[in-house]
Amino acid sequence: VSPASLHLTYNTDYVLPTPTYPGHNFVGWYIHSTPVQKISNSGKWALRENDITLFAHWTELPVHSMTFLGGAGSEDPMDAISVIQGEDFTLPDCTITKAGYHFHKWSCNAVEYDAGYTFENVTGPMEFLVVWEGNMHTVTVHYVYLGGTPVRDDIVQEHRFGTDYAIHSDILAGHTADKTVVSGTMPDADVTETVTYTANKHTITFDCAGGEAIAPMVKGYGDAILAPIAVRAGYDFAGWSPALPATMPDNDLTVVAKWTSKPVASDGNEIAFVSDGDSAVIDTGSSSVVDALNDATKTTVAVSGDGWAMDIPKEIIAGATGPVSVSAQTLSDSEKAALPESVKERIAGKTVYSLDLSDTSGKITFTGKKIKVSLPYVLASGENASNVKVFCISGEDLIQYDATYDSDKKVAVFETDHFSDWFVDVVESPSGNSNGGGFPIWIVIVIVVVIAAAGAGAFFFIKNKKV
Repeated sequence: VSPASLHLTYNTDYVLPTPTYPGHNFVGWYIHSTPVQKISNSGKWALRENDITLFAHWTELPVHSMTFLGGAGSEDPMDAISVIQGEDFTLPDCTITKAGYHFHKWSCNAVEYDAGYTFENVTGPMEFLVVWEGNMHTVTVHYVYLGGTPVRDDIVQEHRFGTDYAIHSDILAGHTADKTVVSGTMPDADVTETVTYTANKHTITFDCAGGEAIAPMVKGYGDAILAPIAVRAGYDFAGWSPALPATMPDNDLTVVAKWTSKPVASDGNEIAFVSDGDSAVIDTGSSSVVDALNDATKTTVAVSGDGWAMDIPKEIIAGATGPVSVSAQTLSDSEKAALPESVKERIAGKTVYSLDLSDTSGKITFTGKKIKVSLPYVLASGENASNVKVFCISGEDLIQYDATYDSDKKVAVFETDHFSDWFVDVVESPSGNSNGGGFPIWIVIVIVVVIAAAGAGAFFFIKNKKV
């Protein structure tokens, strides 16, 4: 502190100056260099009538240390800064480093401060900890699609070093991803990962239903399907059931070939169709069928299958809409078990045929005409061919029809104007005689007597509920 002079008049008011000395606290003015007699800092100047030298006395202020810590894993430590008590202190920039992190704030006593913050009138030492913040980096997920078109763009996310991340793959119909989630702990660098979607592979199985075999086809989801054409001698290919889609769905497929019968060469007035199963389909839109139906010399459509045959008046088929199905399907045991109790005993051990004639519109009719039907039947030992009959199952009733037995073809032949469930049986006549309709002569005589008693003009219908 530099010396200074103060000129005072005796017995006048005065105020002594307050000097400053860095790092020290001013105690007061003294007459001697040793702190023996202290002078009041203000009042009436009456102490001396001559000049006087006053001595300032000081006490040294404490010095406080400001320390800086980076914590575990930090490098390049900072030196402490000394601050005299009562002075202001401004937080410096951080020069401490830590891999993967950057300085965020200083923390003291759980309070965070930015670098540059000023503490006024420091009263004691302070310790400052670095609050680190992980470096920001990007995670890029690149999506690759094999055998298909993308349904999403690349995903780019920012994450801090040391934090966990998880990016889930979308579920893409018909595809399988090689990763369901891209995850990890963020390193101190950018990350790029690839998720590959592969179109699911599925198999198309072709059931050619008697045609030439076609090898299964393996396709990826979304692949175009070029449906093959099946080949079968004596038939026209009518497509697959169910119809093949234009592109591969996300599942296996099994399709069955549909066939329509071609007319086969025949003599006489027949348009002949041959099937090796229990049904035949006639495509009335086929050029070969149209030509045959337009042939005026042909009057009958003859359809034969696995042991069965039908002679159908041509006009019935010609009046149909679209493909016509002709079938003689045998009833399964479960289907026979579902029939009324009144007929189950009679059909036990017998083959029951469900006869059907239909077109796509369901409008085909018999138009008052009859169809000749041949159903397979093998005579058992002791059975008489003249006693062969056919029975129509009509609800709970059995209706008997006359039939002619062809010993060469082993079929029972009859005519009907309606279709339902039928079976062949042998009905023995007690007297050995029959009226050709399967009824003993004595029943016919009784009926004649009843009619005669009832008078002229009477007519009757014979229904055999259980033969």
